[in-house]
Amino acid sequence: MHLQWLATAKRMGSHTSIIDFDGAGLTHTRMITGALLFSLEVEKRCTTEQNVGLLVPTSAGGIIINLACLMRGKTVVNLNYTASREALQQPLTM
Repeated sequence: MHLQWLATAKRMGSHTSIIDFDGAGLTHTRMITGALLFSLEVEKRCTTEQNVGLLVPTSAGGIIINLACLMRGKTVVNLNYTASREALQQPLTM
């Protein structure tokens, strides 16, 4: 998914990619830049882990960090940032 997005974003360049909750728009170029920069941080912090849990709001920043993780080949596990600490610490049951 991230490779297709990247190819499209490169083509679209200065066109608006996303409009955040506050009405501010980000271009495809800015989204690419943000994802690439955050992907460097993901690489530094998540060297051995395949799964990466993210506790971020649904926003442009959340999309950028999701893309950054995907660019590094990570499996993203989005956690509900409004959940209580107790809910987040519950063991997984299947």
